[in-house]
Amino acid sequence: MPFDPSQDPADPLVSLPRRIPRPLLFAGVAGACLLGAGLGLWARPSDLERELTAGHHLRPPTPPAAPRQIEIRVDRP
Repeated sequence: MPFDPSQDPADPLVSLPRRIPRPLLFAGVAGACLLGAGLGLWARPSDLERELTAGHHLRPPTPPAAPRQIEIRVDRP
């Protein structure tokens, strides 16, 4: 028989495990999901902010590279 410390009445430091009621558990999970979705939408930049920062990240246009040409040599015997 395995020893279970929660069943030992002589140890005052061991408390019986408590169960969280199921509705409270589901309410906590739903609240965390709603909070995460709300903060994610709040932290997303708006279209106006994207337009303002788009000018800072533009690089000057680079000239197109010269087209590469392959030199084909054929040895004639």
